[in-house]
Amino acid sequence: MAALAASALDSSVRGSHDLATILKLAPIAVVPVIRNAESMRRRRQRLQALAATTLFAVPALYLLIRFAAP
Repeated sequence: MAALAASALDSSVRGSHDLATILKLAPIAVVPVIRNAESMRRRRQRLQALAATTLFAVPALYLLIRFAAP
């Protein structure tokens, strides 16, 4: 949930569409994303964190709704 909020509040430019929206001009060129071992490691860590959060959050929410709701 915190990651979703952080992503929504992030004001960085993440692609040619964002750039065109901000500048109201079409970009001349786009630099491609170059994946290396470090970026793949970070991606794997993010996916593992998402999986772990989902694994714990879904049952916790179920139990909270099931037993805490009147």
